[in-house]
Amino acid sequence: VFYEISDDIVLETIITPNVMDGKNDVLKIPVDQIEDLPNNELLIFNRWGDKVFEERGYANTWSGENQSGQALPQGTYYILFKLNDGSDFQFYGSVTVIR
Repeated sequence: VFYEISDDIVLETIITPNVMDGKNDVLKIPVDQIEDLPNNELLIFNRWGDKVFEERGYANTWSGENQSGQALPQGTYYILFKLNDGSDFQFYGSVTVIR
């Protein structure tokens, strides 16, 4: 399942971190050379709007855990991703964690 952010950015909307089969184990933000954008920021919110995870310099590593590294319950979470590169580029969407 994919979520189209713009004409050239498509986000996978399901991750399955407990399977560890190398497919959909982490949330991948499809931005070219994301590792070269150290000011980018990923925020994850639960269905009540509580921030459960935040990371600057996100490098496609979130596997469904909270800020303390504990596994979050299965469910849908809402993301906000910002480049923080002087542009106003940001996007939001949802991702479902299936365990």
